[in-house]
Amino acid sequence: MSAEKSNDSNSERDEQMSAREQMEVRLIALLLGEASDFEKAELEDAMARDPALRKFLARMENTIGVVREVADPEHVQARESNPRLSPKRREELIRKVQ
Repeated sequence: MSAEKSNDSNSERDEQMSAREQMEVRLIALLLGEASDFEKAELEDAMARDPALRKFLARMENTIGVVREVADPEHVQARESNPRLSPKRREELIRKVQ
């Protein structure tokens, strides 16, 4: 394969990744309540055509939930300048992530 064909192939892959990454950003915006009704409808259509997008949305929904729980100051023990989760909370988090 010539270098030119290889570069064309890489450019196409970059464009595809870019489109996919843009879709993922839009899905996260949906989860954060930042998507318009029109965009919600577009994203639902896209997820109906591509089950991997729905799986991504589910993973991100779970991740955002875990981050929100962990970010809750009630669950953090302050030790000098190195805050840590309580042992109980750490175990809960590990169970959810696995």
